[in-house]
Amino acid sequence: MARKKKNGGNHAEPSVPCRIYSYGCLEPTVGLEKILEQMRKGNDYRNSHVRIELDRRDEYYATLSEIDPSIGELHSLTKGMQIEIRKLPRGKEKDEMIDQQKAHRDVLKLLCAKAKLADAVKARLKQLDGQNYEEIKELYNSASDVYWATRLVVDAAAKDFKKGCPPEFRRFVGEGRIAVQLQGGLPVNDVDGGTIFRIVPAGQSKGGRRKFAECWFRVGSTEKGKPEFAVIPFVYHRPLPDGANIKWAYLHRLKCGTRWTWKLSVVVSRECGWPINDAANDGVVSIDIGYKMTSEGLHVATFVASDGGQGDLVIKNDDYNRWLNSNYTKSERKKSFNDFKSYLSDWLSDRDVPDWLSESTNTIGLWKSCSRLSRLYEEWSGNRFVGDDEMFDTLKKWYYADRRAIDMEQGQSSRAIRWRDDMYRNFVSGLRRKYRKVVIRDVDYSVIATAGYMPDIARRNRFIAAPGRLVSLIVVGFAECEKVAVVKESREAEVPKPKKTGSGSRKKTRSKVAV
Repeated sequence: MARKKKNGGNHAEPSVPCRIYSYGCLEPTVGLEKILEQMRKGNDYRNSHVRIELDRRDEYYATLSEIDPSIGELHSLTKGMQIEIRKLPRGKEKDEMIDQQKAHRDVLKLLCAKAKLADAVKARLKQLDGQNYEEIKELYNSASDVYWATRLVVDAAAKDFKKGCPPEFRRFVGEGRIAVQLQGGLPVNDVDGGTIFRIVPAGQSKGGRRKFAECWFRVGSTEKGKPEFAVIPFVYHRPLPDGANIKWAYLHRLKCGTRWTWKLSVVVSRECGWPINDAANDGVVSIDIGYKMTSEGLHVATFVASDGGQGDLVIKNDDYNRWLNSNYTKSERKKSFNDFKSYLSDWLSDRDVPDWLSESTNTIGLWKSCSRLSRLYEEWSGNRFVGDDEMFDTLKKWYYADRRAIDMEQGQSSRAIRWRDDMYRNFVSGLRRKYRKVVIRDVDYSVIATAGYMPDIARRNRFIAAPGRLVSLIVVGFAECEKVAVVKESREAEVPKPKKTGSGSRKKTRSKVAV
């Protein structure tokens, strides 16, 4: 059995199969302010990690620049390009700059690998690693006002800061998560008496179809050292399995449109694992994932089975319109924003207005976000002045219409995603009842998504098809899964030279891929 280390210890324990149970929650009835305080402090703690990592990178490249000055120049160039990329809107220009930045980083990586071979540099980099470790350790010890389990979650995420692009600071806007870790595991049968996490039954509906419960989530300690809980009501629609142990629990707060949503995630482990009871005894099916638009709809995947069965997974045109409805609502909302912005700008140009309004709208021609107008309405509602009745009433109508539109847009998008995931689950469950083993290509779709410039329609189809999501459901849904590497054969001698046609264009040739 595979082994893994415990957090904060040098000994190892057997890894146990885990599963996450998620529940939608209502707003906490007790401890809401404490939860938001912990989320804000957790965000500040993460930003402190970002600052440490950015300083480490600057010292790292400064050290290597002593061997090769071009390293420092390339590092400064990539940092400047990152700032410009944040300012650009999504489109071809932004994607092309991202590709240029990747090319510069590839060259920078090669130069750094060569510069690190010097003995003096090796000693200095080892010293920098030691300093970085001490800074992170000191940060963990000094952030005692953040609950220790939340700190562990942030520390685990901060380990990836040393890879890829530089991490970025995040402004706290009310979203976040807090965590508790149940060391050693809490048996599900004893969950109503836990010291840091509890699930307490709270009755049921009249017909008994819906069961209610309260989650007692520890968010700190009192002055006397006793646990301080937040209470979150939720519908206990899927009970935790018997014989399992609770390892972690997370409480999420997310913004959906204009409303706040809460989610409880419970990580449970079970020694016997999670067997698939309805899996077939034999049979193999091969699934080829590749999305493209056809006359029937968005083709997502094709499967061929050992018994001769075959078929396609297609999002029909009527169902494809679920995403188009969301995009139409978004475009109408943007059009309404641009029209009202121009109307307000003309109204301000020939009137004497208070200084606060003049300062707030001095860059109104550059506004691209509807939230700018929403914040203006909220500020204006508390600073009324003579002669603003007509414009303020118009702004008020736009404000509430925009709130309804953004809720509609988010609702349409969420429903479309839930429908697609349900369709994928039914597709996987139908195949696993017939075939025990599945064979798929070993492809990292996240790399394909960031490969370079992609037209808007292709980008939208990739988002709708979500091939990575389908792969994750296939891996979890089948009793046996085999991933086959994609091998590209070199066939340079077989590729004919392009020939000119009568119109002066060139015929395109495609390289062959063997699996």
